[in-house]
Formats: sequence, structure tokens, C-alpha cells
Amino acid sequence: MPHKEYEWGNGSLPKIAPHSRAKHRILGEYVGRYIGVMTRNPAMERLRLSLVDGFAGGGEYEDEVSGLVVPGSPQILLDAVREAEARANVGRRKPMRVDATFYFVEKAPATIAYLRAVLAKRPDWQREAECVVVHEGVFEERLDAIVAHIRRGGLVNRALFVLDQYGYTGVPVPLIARIFNALPHAEVFLTVAVGWITAYLNTIRDAATKLGVPPETIDRICREGEDGLNVEDPKRRPDLLAVQRLLHQVFTVDVGSHFYTPFFIVSRGSNRPYWLLHMANSVRANDVVKMLHWEVQNHFEHFGGPGLEMLGYDPKRDPELTPQMSFRFDDPARIRMHNALLDAIPARVCSTFSGGVRFGDLVRGVCNETAATELHLAEVVRELCREGELSKVGAKGENRAPSTMPYRDDLIEIARQRRFVLPS
Repeated sequence: MPHKEYEWGNGSLPKIAPHSRAKHRILGEYVGRYIGVMTRNPAMERLRLSLVDGFAGGGEYEDEVSGLVVPGSPQILLDAVREAEARANVGRRKPMRVDATFYFVEKAPATIAYLRAVLAKRPDWQREAECVVVHEGVFEERLDAIVAHIRRGGLVNRALFVLDQYGYTGVPVPLIARIFNALPHAEVFLTVAVGWITAYLNTIRDAATKLGVPPETIDRICREGEDGLNVEDPKRRPDLLAVQRLLHQVFTVDVGSHFYTPFFIVSRGSNRPYWLLHMANSVRANDVVKMLHWEVQNHFEHFGGPGLEMLGYDPKRDPELTPQMSFRFDDPARIRMHNALLDAIPARVCSTFSGGVRFGDLVRGVCNETAATELHLAEVVRELCREGELSKVGAKGENRAPSTMPYRDDLIEIARQRRFVLPS
């Protein structure tokens, strides 16, 4: 089963491995970029934001490599907001304030006590304490009170949930749906110990049930046709591709979010990956998280193809049936992805957008199917225009040179005179 939960207050700090620090880096970087995007208007004077850490822990760890004490997610969130606010105020005539409220939830009394002591030692804690709420208890039981408090803050209710659970049962699917039903503008970072699911559970239905997917949802997805998946097959264990494929609709439809990144963090020590899922109703948010995966590299993978339909089950790519190259967000993966998209994008435009499609709508239409960012897709479209496979026209019908990068409102079409290369 998943590793024992971290413990604080017993005389020694829990150790944190490099792959978990990479996850924390993405979290801190994302909060900073999120605030940067939200505060671009120089006339803006205040940004209201709620940050909820549902499995907060004790606030600090011992780095497994260096032996140094490093911050946990509560401190990472506090530091990211403070630093982003300082960056946003550079060059402003009127100061801009990030009106952030932090909700730190932890069920273990000893861990809560340790977290409070860690926070109290922070240099700016006297000011920070006014915007921090520490909840002792199980996150699911505290969620409604937190949501009610957030909703009292205004109409937009911008909220970021960090749900870094220890295993795979602490955040059932209906709980995520509760978040998005109450707060449509929310974003959720969720970890799922999927490596332990594939190791210890027998069938795909077992895996989906443990993740809290309602039985009627599992039945509906299977009726709609999940090629290659038999949820009851005792001979087919719930491998990563199968679980990912089964839950595709769950994380983009049933929980109330439209966009998500289903990438894996891989521990080179245990060799058991876990999901770091990001869910949101903003395509821009989806793109920023992908950018960060490409920047951090090394500790992140996905187990689908390099082009589109990365979530689709293909027995020719099943690692249990045939070897395949891993996709680790490095330069070789980027080259394979680019080459695969050169074939996949014209095929998608032809099959789904036969009348043409705005580039921004193309990005929205495929972003859940690929590891490519908007920039990666723009580079592919530009090359296809150069090669005469696609054409692009400006929003007002103006000609756009094939060598230029597409704008979001450019109309992308299959070129009327496509270049065909005969096989040798």
C-alpha cells in the first residue's frame, strides 16, 4: 500500500525526495505566474485570492539529498504570494495588494502543533497571521465551511486548491465535483498515488471505485466505448494507460472542469509514479502548467503518445505488451511530439474542423489530448503553413504570411492546393 504518512513532532523531520521537491517547485512557480497574469492591469489595486492546502503537513522537511531544512507547501504558498506581490508592484505608481487568504488543513494534532510553531517563526508572521486560517481535521469534513467562507468574498471567487494527499482515497471524485460546482473559477492541484493502484488493485473497476468514481459513471463511460478496456477482466490489471483512459471523461466532464494535465511524477527510488493533476476551467491556466512541466523536466512523464490522443488506449503502445519510449518532457520528447503533431494537426483540422478553425479554438479543442503548449502548437501550425499543408487568414480576412506565427484569432484551414509527397 502507499507509503506511511509523514510525521512531525517526534524529534526528527520527515525527509523529502527530489521528485517531491520538483512538485513543490511547480506549485510555487505556478502561484507566482498566476498572480502575474491576474495583475497585469497597471490600474489594478487589489487581487482577492484564496489558497487552500487540504493536506498541509508540518510546514517543513529535511531534504533527502542535502540534509537541509526546506519549506513545505504552506510556506511555499505564503512565500510565492509575497514574492509575486512584490514583482507586481515594480514600476507601479499606486501599490497593488494581493488580498490572499490561506486555509491550511491537517488532521493530525501533533502535525498541526508543529505547523503552528513553524509558521510562528516566520519573519513576517505578525502580518501573515491575519490572513491564515489553520483547520484541524479531515479536509473533506472542512470543505463546506471553507467554500462558504470563500464565497462570502465576492462574485469571482478565485481559489487555488492544493490537494497533496498521501495515497489515493483522501480526495474522491465527488469531492472535486463539489469544489467546481460551488467555485467554477477554482483550480485544483491533485496528487494520486496511481503507482500503488496499479500494484495492489486487481481490476480497472477496483481502481475507479477506490478513486471514488460512482458506479453509474463507470458503467456509463464503458457503455460509451472505451476501446480495449474491460473493467471486470481479472487478467487485465489496472495499468497506467487503462486507468488514465478510464478517468479521462471524469476529470474533464464529471467533476466540472474543462481542462486538465494528467502528467506523472516519477520517483527514481521507488519507480512508482503518481499523478500530479491540474484541473481548471481556463485554457490559459492549463497552458501555464504545461510550460512548467517542460521547464522542470526529469521528474515528469506521461504514458500516452507524443501527438494527439495521448489519453487514448492503443495496445501497440501498451508498456505491458510492447516496449515504448518514455515521454519525459526533454528535448528528444519535444522533437518526437513536434513530428507527430505535423501529421496529427492536419488530420484533426480535416476531420473535425473541415470549415476551418480559429487557432485559439484549435488550442482549446486539443489541449487535453497533448503535452504540447500553445507555443508548441503554434510552431507546428507555422511549419505546416510553410509546407503548404495548412493556410491561415487573419481575423479580418487579411493575408498572413506562412512564415509568421499564428495569432489566436487567425483562421486555420487545410490549404486548397496541398503539397503531396509520393512514397519512394
